[in-house]
Amino acid sequence: MKRLRESVKIIFLIVIPLLVVGLLSCKETAPAIEINGDTTERMIRIDAEGDVLHYQETLLWDEEKFLEILEEKSSFYNNQVAKFKKTYGVDADNFEINFIQDRNSTILSCDIYGKFNEKWYDFHWFLNPLGLDFLDSPFEKSETNLSWEGIIEETQTSIILEFPFTIDNCHAHVWKEELR
Repeated sequence: MKRLRESVKIIFLIVIPLLVVGLLSCKETAPAIEINGDTTERMIRIDAEGDVLHYQETLLWDEEKFLEILEEKSSFYNNQVAKFKKTYGVDADNFEINFIQDRNSTILSCDIYGKFNEKWYDFHWFLNPLGLDFLDSPFEKSETNLSWEGIIEETQTSIILEFPFTIDNCHAHVWKEELR
């Protein structure tokens, strides 16, 4: 019995540190979380202007769900803003939601601060909750924007990030391309 305890102790002394090292060396990505489970389509646009990111998210709903939303506009507004804040955890204000009846859609917009350090924009806050990465997902790049289309939480999603200058980027940062 004493030998068995010693063997188990030795195994724990070897295995536990190996597990910890393995977990610490994994690439840090947040799991994708459900954002809006009842939508039929989702479009996100982020326009950079100085140190402000103008966020706009259009959600298309089936007709029945949209009628429910219209009956509870105030509650819907509060839930969407709370969901945004919980998902992204950023300094944001100027929240507004528009209800577009002829398209069964809602448009949430707000301004995000604190994600520009005078050299680059940090998009970890946005990409990690969605399980995305500018290079690994991959985003398409043009002179002034990054775009992506795919499925997130069973919803067709399109994303466009627009900048007022020619860009370069890494996995989660965007900066002004240096003139060569």
